[in-house]
Amino acid sequence: MGGRASHVSDAIVASMRGEFGERSAPHPDRDQPAWCHLLATIYWAFDLDAVADRLLYGEWLTDSVSVQDVTLRIRGFRKSLKSIGGPKDIPL
Repeated sequence: MGGRASHVSDAIVASMRGEFGERSAPHPDRDQPAWCHLLATIYWAFDLDAVADRLLYGEWLTDSVSVQDVTLRIRGFRKSLKSIGGPKDIPL
């Protein structure tokens, strides 16, 4: 990374090593230890093309240029559906 430390790359490596929670060694450029979420590993371990292929509203987003565009287009897609189920409890 050009000789510069990166909090993001540190978090990726830590999560892939199984290091979660408040890490004891703070990042060199920060005053506080970095927090690594338990689910962080899944952010870096997926096939982007496969996810994009399954995205039902992908075509709605192809020429979006802002966060507002994305929000409005997803909203439009959801309104175009005949029905959307409500929230469901996860069986734990």
